[in-house]
Amino acid sequence: MKKYRLLFFQSAIKSPSGLCFPALSRQKFSIPLLIQFLFALLIVSFSVVAVAADLKEIKSLVKADVPELALALIDRHQPDAQNNQSAWIRWEKQRFSIYKQLNEYQKLNERIDKLPDKLPLSFYHWAIKESIRGYLLLGDGYGARNLAKKLIWGDYGALKDELLIEVRRLIIMSYLVEDLPKDAYEAMQVHRREFARIRSHSSFSENRAWSLLNAQVLLISGYATRANKELLELSGNDVEPLKLLVTLRMKGSDPDEVIRQAKQKKRKLKKPDQIPYWAIIANASRLKQDYKSQIWALERVLAVKNNDTLFGHLYFANADKLWEAYLDYGNRVKQKRKLGADDKVLFVAAKSYREKEMFDARSLFAFLAINSTNKDLGSEAHREFVRTLYLNRYGYRVVNRLYLESARFSNIEMIPAVVRHMMTGKALETSNIKLASKLLRGQIKAPKDVSKLDWHLRRARVHILAGEFQQGMEVLLGVFENVEKLNNKQVDRLLQVLFDLQALGKHRTVLPLFEIVMKRTQDKKRRREILYWMADSMKSLEEYAEAARYYLRSAGIADPRATDLWAQSARFQAAEALANAGLVVDAKGVLRRLLKATTDPGRKALLERRIAQLEIAENM
Repeated sequence: MKKYRLLFFQSAIKSPSGLCFPALSRQKFSIPLLIQFLFALLIVSFSVVAVAADLKEIKSLVKADVPELALALIDRHQPDAQNNQSAWIRWEKQRFSIYKQLNEYQKLNERIDKLPDKLPLSFYHWAIKESIRGYLLLGDGYGARNLAKKLIWGDYGALKDELLIEVRRLIIMSYLVEDLPKDAYEAMQVHRREFARIRSHSSFSENRAWSLLNAQVLLISGYATRANKELLELSGNDVEPLKLLVTLRMKGSDPDEVIRQAKQKKRKLKKPDQIPYWAIIANASRLKQDYKSQIWALERVLAVKNNDTLFGHLYFANADKLWEAYLDYGNRVKQKRKLGADDKVLFVAAKSYREKEMFDARSLFAFLAINSTNKDLGSEAHREFVRTLYLNRYGYRVVNRLYLESARFSNIEMIPAVVRHMMTGKALETSNIKLASKLLRGQIKAPKDVSKLDWHLRRARVHILAGEFQQGMEVLLGVFENVEKLNNKQVDRLLQVLFDLQALGKHRTVLPLFEIVMKRTQDKKRRREILYWMADSMKSLEEYAEAARYYLRSAGIADPRATDLWAQSARFQAAEALANAGLVVDAKGVLRRLLKATTDPGRKALLERRIAQLEIAENM
């Protein structure tokens, strides 16, 4: 249910006339010319300070975890590129930084086409490099290469050796993120000759980056021994797990010893930095055919947000590897427990293992979900499989990656309808409206065993929150046409959609819908709440007299003399609405009745002060 702050308990109340000084507003002053001039200078100086402070404010907003507000401020206040080029560039770099923080790499890439003319070449070089990295993080190696070629052979001037090498390194990475190790290896051989020509003049960081990439290409290409030689002289948190991975891939390696070292090294690190070691544990466990431990480790890897698309190819830690582990372990459980080939028997067995043997249950559900020839049973297995993962705190991330990043489900339509429904629900819970909209696209019919009302309300919410207002309203009105009576659970689900409309400022639209819901429920508590929310919308529309009427109806629908907290809050809001409507006498009457019913000294003082304010305003 929607939560409201009871305004009756606020320590300060805004006057109906707003923040003003009525005693001064009636006076006429003759302001000397000098004072007017000084005042104008003050305004100008204030404006300059405000602009200078805006970028600091934006950085503060980013630190305060409100980056979308920061972007809105950039759109509104970014200096003009022609009049103040250096300031514009500083703001634009902050914009790029926020896009990266929000993982909005598509927007970052689109921004490249909107850059103004006549900016310094150095900025174009920087921005295009950032965009190339954006394509790589989206897993779009082809797009990254096209942009890199544009930078090398486009209208951005000749690139300095250091920049040229960096761009070529990004081209090689583009092959790796597309899982094209042969192309990456060949490109490395071509580029390393050019790099060798100027290597002695390059910075240490550039040399290190090149050596690290060379080792990654060699490792992915199956040349573990050569990769080991490339890494010998390197050190750092990004290199140590790679060295251990190389050790595992070399002939004669001991998986148990690698697992022991990985566990020891990860203990000293923060959780995000442990992920490469969990991936190594998964690799080593697979070599031992210990699929249960592989699953245990890979689920931890996929539960962490990781924007490095190269990571999965390098460490064999991605959605397809986890599906493979589930299927191998599910088959082992089936054979070990001698469950036979009957899918129904396997499904019943999987359900019985959920309490004490969760990995056995999850893997059997996965095995049935992928392999069962019974379509309905396979769909039910998908549902149960997802449910077991949702029991974990970040299980929804694992589910998203299993179904959105696996070759088994090459597009959204291939994901089972029941799973899309569950994923959409989680996306809404985690405020990922973009994903929810993506998952529901083209799916009109409710999945089997899913309530039609719940399904269509979810569709309506997603459309509305995604800005697709017309489509959302069509779905929502269809719901009202097909439901005559509503139970409390259905009312609560419907109200969630109406709250979304209120939040978007669609008060004219939402009022008749509230009325319909109220007529179709007999629950007095919910009718009382609906009246309050209708009053809120009327207040937002500045229809204060009507708002007061509905607040009073909300206060007294169950009992005209009610003095519970809800009734007190509703009456206080009614008094405020009456004051805003100019009905000050009625407003004071409501507040005096509240004063008689109140025993708390603090509330009494607040009400007395509010009545005094209204009396002053009335006599002005």
